[in-house]
Amino acid sequence: MVSEPSDKLFRQAMALPREQLESLVERLVAALPRKVSPGEFEEEWNAEALERAEAYERGELTAVDAYEALAALRARRARD
Repeated sequence: MVSEPSDKLFRQAMALPREQLESLVERLVAALPRKVSPGEFEEEWNAEALERAEAYERGELTAVDAYEALAALRARRARD
């Protein structure tokens, strides 16, 4: 079922010049959540972890004690 607002947006999008419509479609597709297999997730997370470790070693990131970070999060949640 298509809602009235989305139908209106669709009609407006279809009225765009082709180049603008293509750009909008690309942006919308890029905004969709991407399904990732467990293997892909592990591979991407390993690459991210490696990059963070290397950034730390280069002095681009600082470390935070896990207990201090959790305490700060709990304090923030208690205030909110």
